[in-house]
Amino acid sequence: MNNEKTEKVDWNAFTVLIVEDDLANYKLLESLFKKTKINILWAKSGIEAIKTCEICNKINIILMDIQLPEMDGFEASKIIKSKHPDIPVIILTASVADGESIRADDFICDRIVSKPFNLNHLINTIKELLPL
Repeated sequence: MNNEKTEKVDWNAFTVLIVEDDLANYKLLESLFKKTKINILWAKSGIEAIKTCEICNKINIILMDIQLPEMDGFEASKIIKSKHPDIPVIILTASVADGESIRADDFICDRIVSKPFNLNHLINTIKELLPL
């Protein structure tokens, strides 16, 4: 992750669902997003993400890891988008960094961001998708 200086954003009216089974990765994202004041929900699996979307109607954006227990991020995204097409989903993956070419329109998601990610790029991607 590139920790360049970022511009200040205030997203206290928005909620992000972070779908990540690795505690260290979740804590990293949580610490980065604290500066934005966005409300944070955490799901540790694809199935938990689907359930969270069913019970919480305040989710504005989802950050989804691909490799998850029980159900991968692509399958979870497909199910979530079929029920909640207006919630943007950003897939976070290390696969792109490995030279693998994947496109958002190949899957049910709005954007794909490679890990390790550049914080400014991630923030700008979220800005593009949030109804500001």
